[in-house]
Amino acid sequence: CSTLRILLDATQRTTCEIQLDVLKCDSQPCECRFYGVKQEIMRLEQKWQEHTHEWDTECSPRQNLQHILGIIFIDEDDIKQSKTEYILEMECSMCLEFKTDDNRIPNIGCDACKKLFH
Repeated sequence: CSTLRILLDATQRTTCEIQLDVLKCDSQPCECRFYGVKQEIMRLEQKWQEHTHEWDTECSPRQNLQHILGIIFIDEDDIKQSKTEYILEMECSMCLEFKTDDNRIPNIGCDACKKLFH
């Protein structure tokens, strides 16, 4: 299994952690967990639960995730902000770091201010 963390929406500070089993990713949905502001997490989890059965074995995991969640992932060529600016937007609002010494990134979102914390 491989784990991948994807930025879904920088303004909502929402990320998705997916676990892909290389041997099964074409035939069954990957495991998916959302992080960020509670309201946005609930919306994404609901979409995931309602549409996971639409996983298409003829499509890539990326295409399936985009279809199920109703989003389009940004291609690296299309990113208008630098990666550094994205990381600054996603850093912990308490310690002002993106990663901790043990490689944790901010997972907890404040519903009021939409900032992230470790």
